Amino acid sequence: MKRDGAAARQVLLRDGQSVDLGAQDFGYQFRYEDEADLFEGAAVTASVDGVQAEGKIAAIMGETLLIALSANFGPHIDTCLLKVDNTAMLEALRARLEKIGQGATTGFNHKLADAVVANIGEMVQPDPLPKNTQGLNKLQQQAVTGMLANEIYYLWGPPGTGKTETLSALALELIDQEKRLLVCSNTNQAVDQILLKLCKRFDGQSSLVSDGGIIRVGTIAHNELGRDWADKITVDGIVERRSVELRDRKMVLEPQLDAINKAAARASEVVSLFNQLDKVAAEADKQAELFQNAVKVYKTAEENKQRLLMRKQELELERTAVVSAGTLRRLVMRSLEKIDEDLIKANRDLARAESLLPAARDQREHAQQHTAAAAEAADTLRRSMAPYDRSIAEKVLDEFDAKRRPILDELSEIEAQLNDIRKTVLDGAHIIGATVTKAYLSSQMFSAFDVVVVDEASMVMLPALYHACGMAKEKVVISGDSKQLAPIVLTKQQAIFDSIGKSVFETAGIGLGRKYVAKRVTMLQEQYRMEDPICQLITRMYDNQLRTSKTRKENLPIPAPFNATLTIIDTSSVGPFANRDSSKSRYNVMNALAIRNLCRHFADKGCLTTNRDIGVATPYTAQAKLLRQALAEFGNNLQAGTVHRYQGDEKTVMVLDIPDSGEHRAGYFLEGTTPDHPGSLLFNVGLSRAKEHLIVCANLSYLDSKLPGTAFLREILFQMQRKGAVVDVRDVLALYPVVDDLRKLGKQFDLSAEAEQTGLFNEREFDQVILADLEQAQHSIAIYSGFITPQRVAGYAVTFRRKLGEGVRIRCVTRSPRKNGSIAPEDGKAALDGLEQMGCIVDTRGDIHEKAVLIDEKVIWFGSLNPLSYSMGTSEMMVRVESETMTLAFAALLALERGAKAEKMKGATTKAENPRCEGCGARCAWMKGKYGPYWECENCGWKQNHGAARRGAGQRQTVPPHGEDRTCSKCGRPMKLRNGRFGNFYGCTGYPDCNHREKP
Repeated sequence: MKRDGAAARQVLLRDGQSVDLGAQDFGYQFRYEDEADLFEGAAVTASVDGVQAEGKIAAIMGETLLIALSANFGPHIDTCLLKVDNTAMLEALRARLEKIGQGATTGFNHKLADAVVANIGEMVQPDPLPKNTQGLNKLQQQAVTGMLANEIYYLWGPPGTGKTETLSALALELIDQEKRLLVCSNTNQAVDQILLKLCKRFDGQSSLVSDGGIIRVGTIAHNELGRDWADKITVDGIVERRSVELRDRKMVLEPQLDAINKAAARASEVVSLFNQLDKVAAEADKQAELFQNAVKVYKTAEENKQRLLMRKQELELERTAVVSAGTLRRLVMRSLEKIDEDLIKANRDLARAESLLPAARDQREHAQQHTAAAAEAADTLRRSMAPYDRSIAEKVLDEFDAKRRPILDELSEIEAQLNDIRKTVLDGAHIIGATVTKAYLSSQMFSAFDVVVVDEASMVMLPALYHACGMAKEKVVISGDSKQLAPIVLTKQQAIFDSIGKSVFETAGIGLGRKYVAKRVTMLQEQYRMEDPICQLITRMYDNQLRTSKTRKENLPIPAPFNATLTIIDTSSVGPFANRDSSKSRYNVMNALAIRNLCRHFADKGCLTTNRDIGVATPYTAQAKLLRQALAEFGNNLQAGTVHRYQGDEKTVMVLDIPDSGEHRAGYFLEGTTPDHPGSLLFNVGLSRAKEHLIVCANLSYLDSKLPGTAFLREILFQMQRKGAVVDVRDVLALYPVVDDLRKLGKQFDLSAEAEQTGLFNEREFDQVILADLEQAQHSIAIYSGFITPQRVAGYAVTFRRKLGEGVRIRCVTRSPRKNGSIAPEDGKAALDGLEQMGCIVDTRGDIHEKAVLIDEKVIWFGSLNPLSYSMGTSEMMVRVESETMTLAFAALLALERGAKAEKMKGATTKAENPRCEGCGARCAWMKGKYGPYWECENCGWKQNHGAARRGAGQRQTVPPHGEDRTCSKCGRPMKLRNGRFGNFYGCTGYPDCNHREKP
């Protein structure tokens, strides 16, 4: 998985504040509200201003993330890119299972865990119906008796079939038998869903909830559970109620401790600086010693050279003497052959000694420089500390420590007593709910369970499920739906997927059809949630065995034109284009606008009063982010998220947003043709969340042309059109006419009635209103255009110059000249140069499909018309929306920075993203290549990897735009200075015919 790159995950954090961890690491605290599944103790790499530091996640407290880093980045971190290994939790699970396998952990039930995964064992016939099954249907009663009689049982609960009611009846029976239960699932949301239903089921019928009989361990993600039940089911809530006196005393002591810490801060800083001086002085001494050693090495090398030189000279004199000597004298002298051999050796030794001298000299000089720098640093710090007395500062700090110590001791004692209460709370609970991840990451909190229930088990990876099942002494219940989402395993290797990516229902041989043998399983078939037309959309996923109960209760209808059980909002008439964010996730602003209008309509009609009324889901993360911002005005009463987040949830009205439109191919999830395809499973989840009304927002014409003939979604849309209603998106846009917004511009426009109603403007109408909008700009204008022409830029010139003169910042993002479609490169360059000469910021990209204008970060124009290139006569359209949240959300999706946050785009829409060329200073375009994005100079061709530019200087040498003129010695062609894995080199321009290289 690491080799595939699937392990890499990045989390962007901002506004980190330094905190004291009381250890060698440096602590930073960030606000964190994202969906990434982080956990305490996970190893991370933090990148701050191009500097990387290793660290770990020290704590996760609600919406606060505390990180311990190996480097000190000062009191504040503006932006931190946190790199997390997606395999970290799997590594932790592997380590936990290894300990269990080695016998280092006692009490793990291997036999039961093995039997669950493979469905080993035979069915035990159930006892008569227990007392707590009144009100259940026959299949639900069968499931309860089966679960009580067998040590392993599989409860297959399709949507709305009363799976939680069945588990509640089981829980009552087991509690009567004084059994202890662990209820777990794959996500916090899934755990919260079942605990919420259990709380509602038991509230008023027993004291189980009020007495702390149900405990939620971990973070509560569900708003209703957190709001209404947190004080009753969380350890902190129960401890709070049981430890009022201790908490009151803690609230008295903590301000006293804070006051002492503040008073001691200056003395602590002085002592810390003296400690730093000790380190710097020690480093100076070390460098001085290294310098002396280098001097000795150089002196020895020089002396050796002189000695060898003298030896050479002696040999040369000896040779001269032999040559000039007479015959008789030569008889007593050494032979010329022997002397020549010694001379050759002497020359060789001398050459070697001379070759070592430059390195020794450089080492001496470098050591001298480092010694001087270290000494200067020590002297500077020593001078700055001259006014202070170390002993006095240490004495003051000791006095403060003496005052602090009894307070810390008392606080520690209070914490110990609170922990004792915590342990009592945990030990006394009958039902504990947690994620399977929490169960193995914090295994010390989980022990002595008689029964383990794994809910939404189809989404749990097998190793995590195996660990959870092994925590049961007597019994395991696997609950879920084999026709809903399977585990997410980020790997391309089939062997890994086969090992951990299958659902437990598949490995246990549970399913529909002849190839499956039903054993110790009950499939609930009577659903109580959905109106029957909704049920009929998904029943084929269950071989048409899922049916609607005759006792199902109906709720109040919603207002027209959406009051049919099944409704499609068709966007075909406006032909919106789906775009991709920097992570290649799809988003569609038109769909988001239509859904915002729809929800406003429901709210105005009194249909949106609680967070159980309406839900909005989509297959894509980028669209979910956009929807959350578009619907922010509704607060906690309206949730928007991916379909994955909705598994286990239900809403009176469910809006399913399918943003795919305009692209060459529809998304992977839309192309599922079999019931077991991930896309079919995903849409089964999305559709079945609806109780009364299902509304799908989609481009029917596009999907009709792109979906496979047997696609599950094609059949769904066909049945919805046949049995429900189709509403044109123009009618949804017209629910909130833009004419009132246009009056704010103070001008009369020649607009069609449709434009005033829907906010859809043709090119003639756009040309009128956009100029008025630009004239009203107070501080920023950001324009995104797929193409650019000098003619269109000239049309804006007067307005742009006037607004720039007023201090309004203008930024234009469009294509680079050589990627500017059919427009001549010289014309594209002239248009871009003209914008820069006016004072506009210009960023270019090799490929851009977005067409938008953002004004003052509160007005957004988007659609199919290129603002910087269109000419009269086009049939394209633009939409105008006044919404700060939508504008900032759209800006975040348009940003090159991965994971950009909407709330951080305030004031950033007109900031340049592209660097200038390091060689010639020209514009650089953001390009996409085989190995990822990179910058390319529009003038000299200089290139740099996008990641390298973000890391900053010093990370990797980039290609200089100019080098010396060289000719290839192999083929005679010119050579060009390039950059490779190991630095710069000259490469032949004849590559690949000639691959000759030379060093610079």
